[in-house]
Amino acid sequence: MLACRSLHRLVCPARLAFGLVLALIPSVALSAPVPAERGAKIQRVVVDGNQRVSDEAVLHLMTVKVGDPYDEDLLKEEFKRLWARGLFEDLSIESREMEGGVAIIIHVREKPVVNSLKYSESKVITESQIEDSLKTRNAQIAIGEPVDYTVLKKAEEGIRSLLNQKGYLDAQVHAETKDAGNGNVEVTFKIEEGAKTRIRSIKFIGNEVYSSRRLKKALKNTKEHGFLTRFKQRDIYHPLKYDTDLRDVASLYGDNGYIDVDLPPALVTVVQERKSPKAGKSRKWVAIEQRVVEGRQYRVGEVKVTGNTVFTSEELVRLVPLRKGDILSESYVKAGLSVIDAQYGEKGYFYVSTNRLIDRHPDGTADLTVKINEDRQYYLDRIEFAGNNTTRDFVLRREIPLAEGDLFDLKRFRLGLRRISQLGYFQLSGEPSISPVPGENKLRVEVSGTEPRRSELQVGGGYSGLDGGFFAANYSTRNFMGRGDLVAVNAQIGSIATRYQLSFTEPYFLDKPITAGFSIYRRDTDYVGFTTSGSGASVTFGRRFLNFHNASVTLNTESTNFQSSTRVSNTTTTNSVRPFYSYDTRNNFFRPSRGLQVFVSGEYAGAVLGGENSFVKPQAEIQYYIPMFKRTFLAVHGEWGAVRPLQGDKLQTYERFFMGGERSMRNYATRSVGPEGIICFFGDPLEPQATVADCPGAPHGSLHFPPSRLGFKNNVIGGIQKLLFNVEYVIPITEPVDFVIYGDAGNVFAEWEDIRFSRLRGDAGFELRFFLPVFGAPLRLIYGKTINAGDNADTKSFLFSIGTTF
Repeated sequence: MLACRSLHRLVCPARLAFGLVLALIPSVALSAPVPAERGAKIQRVVVDGNQRVSDEAVLHLMTVKVGDPYDEDLLKEEFKRLWARGLFEDLSIESREMEGGVAIIIHVREKPVVNSLKYSESKVITESQIEDSLKTRNAQIAIGEPVDYTVLKKAEEGIRSLLNQKGYLDAQVHAETKDAGNGNVEVTFKIEEGAKTRIRSIKFIGNEVYSSRRLKKALKNTKEHGFLTRFKQRDIYHPLKYDTDLRDVASLYGDNGYIDVDLPPALVTVVQERKSPKAGKSRKWVAIEQRVVEGRQYRVGEVKVTGNTVFTSEELVRLVPLRKGDILSESYVKAGLSVIDAQYGEKGYFYVSTNRLIDRHPDGTADLTVKINEDRQYYLDRIEFAGNNTTRDFVLRREIPLAEGDLFDLKRFRLGLRRISQLGYFQLSGEPSISPVPGENKLRVEVSGTEPRRSELQVGGGYSGLDGGFFAANYSTRNFMGRGDLVAVNAQIGSIATRYQLSFTEPYFLDKPITAGFSIYRRDTDYVGFTTSGSGASVTFGRRFLNFHNASVTLNTESTNFQSSTRVSNTTTTNSVRPFYSYDTRNNFFRPSRGLQVFVSGEYAGAVLGGENSFVKPQAEIQYYIPMFKRTFLAVHGEWGAVRPLQGDKLQTYERFFMGGERSMRNYATRSVGPEGIICFFGDPLEPQATVADCPGAPHGSLHFPPSRLGFKNNVIGGIQKLLFNVEYVIPITEPVDFVIYGDAGNVFAEWEDIRFSRLRGDAGFELRFFLPVFGAPLRLIYGKTINAGDNADTKSFLFSIGTTF
């Protein structure tokens, strides 16, 4: 029989550590009568004592079968394997001699199974908070699984830690098990919160360089009791958070040359205590007294580098932003070490290590020595991707400017990760796993991520300022068939606009960073004062270069029927070429929070391209996302455009600029911002009392006149120049919800006007954005007020929209 030293068999209670059990196993012992010799055949394998786990299930976990030679060492391994399954709280393996060989008997006592899990009622924490905490600690208790007392202990610690974070430092948590019969147990966590500990005062002693007020400000998560601190839960005393805050205090001193600052453990005194029979209502107030030993301030002496062979010492010293006589700043030292690491990373020295040594002198100077262990160069062996269930590997791999066998340039590798994030359909999950190939100077890389739903099939309706009421059926994806192709099929019927479009773009045409695509469309729009019906097609070719730069050219042809409110109409064809340049370093295509995006485009129509319309239309746009505090960020957008007719032609009204609506100036009606006046179409005489002559005999186009003083109704006629500014402060509330404070300013200017900032109209307000998986753009609830709108402005305070302003 397999035996423990004193029990003559392996009896292994579930609460004993597995390592202790193994230590107690000297050998495989045999009960009398002992088999005559090793190698006798196993005639039977029997399971004894099992209730829920079937014989077949136990035997399936073993490799020993009837007919195998009897081997004591192999049975030891079988025991270890069975015990590691965690199914039994008592286990032993017995061998008996029988006719023709040996019988193996597996004695088991199964662990009880958890059939219910309860938490005593708490006024402080909820069951969902407890479950989340246990999940992060890998201490979840599963119903229907054998009870694991080690996990129960971890769960107790997890719940206690959760209460500590909320200020209940005296909290007690105990897991109790109750026999429920038939091998089942009920698990109940008894929770006693104790008194909540808040901070009455914080006092620093011994500080001369910085005032106590400045040091208190450095404590980010630990504050004295007050209205705001109570609201933000920062007046709760939590030792771990306080210790973390003290590191910031030490950094404050270290950045000013006080590198020997000492912050001994604080004296925490209970100054008031209030007990209550109600759970979670007891209070304890403490005073924190923190002693500070500042030491002396040091300035930089000599800066040296040792251990370097790849770069010269002069090259590396220049990377440290400290010179002789400067105040020795810890932050500057760390920044210099990071830059040195990056320089080595570009040369393939992935495992380079840099350490700093400081040699203090009595005169208040300190020599800084950067010690480098270069290790060796590494090359890329293989890049693997995980989590891309739809996206093909080659679509992600082509964004990384490293090939197998290349020197592992860490800077280029991280550039590739950034480009993958910009795709919008593969979201990285933390840092990639990078490991060396045993015995070789090569690295294997695994990039893990998830695929947000970016392929959309939508059928529905709604209302927006741009389209009015509408019914729409849309399919769009930026990752068609997992190949990274952009495909969109849209059909929308609305009270203001109706349009149909099919477009396709291949971002890596011929396996090169060449963009090729086409689009065919039809659109009918009912504007104020006129309607247009047009259909057209376009072809685009472009190329990406220098990582974040793109250039393309689009050839477009469109036939448009234009009809005024007085039923005068004409049909024209516009053939144009549109050069386009963009620079994009945003961290995410759909939901950016940092980076810069610049667009510069132009459109040239007519002349050698044919068609009845001739004009030139340059435009420029910039978006800048600036990280602010914590996860908040500032988003700034600017836009300018101009259009001019060529060859003496008259500019079609639908080629002019209009502004207003949730895509430009949120609290103005769509296309309501711009100059007012009279539109005179060819063949459309003005009112008899007008002093303006009939439209000139141009073959096409329309004329636009300033507002009439003769009693005519003036319309927003669009302009030939536009200027728009938007600013947003974005505060992420939860993963799918953002709160946004915004301001817009802009206007459109006609031929008889100059661009003047004093004539810009504005609005300001706030909005909630909901990023839902079923939509490719955020749902928005917007509320705001207009500024400098004018007497006749068409405005609105509240609106609902889908999409983004920029």
